[in-house]
Amino acid sequence: MRAAIVNSGLRFPGQRVTVNLAPAAIRKTGSIYDLPIAVAILTATEQIPSAALEAALIVGELPLDGSTRQVSGVLPMAAMARPEEFSVFYVSSVDAPEAALLPGLTVIPVERLVDLVHHFNGLTTLSPHTNSVDLQDEPDTGADFTYVKGQEHVKRALEVAAA
Repeated sequence: MRAAIVNSGLRFPGQRVTVNLAPAAIRKTGSIYDLPIAVAILTATEQIPSAALEAALIVGELPLDGSTRQVSGVLPMAAMARPEEFSVFYVSSVDAPEAALLPGLTVIPVERLVDLVHHFNGLTTLSPHTNSVDLQDEPDTGADFTYVKGQEHVKRALEVAAA
């Protein structure tokens, strides 16, 4: 985290940083917390105004150079965002098309941590992602489960749901 923040030209606090990922009962794995943890650190050190984070969901992997990387599971996170009253979803620019598949959520693609910081501080504006494909206009492909090997209980559940 320190390297990503410093390599982005931002200030990392000179003291120890403790991040509490509560509640402990929920398992937390992977790198999806990198970008939100960096934003939390920058907010705590007043490099980002806390009001800018109102109703924002932030997800992304953050390598040492401060750029963002793709993470898995963006579509389920986007689906969870609306019921949890998030209106803006900040994700890697690679993940933005997937996250924008669901209507009613503003998806902001982020290339680098410093771009997000400048956006929150009003120095630049990151444009929302819009998909160029309308899923309602897609032709029926006639999906056939005969090509799916195994997963019989899942296929049966889909058949029952469709019926």
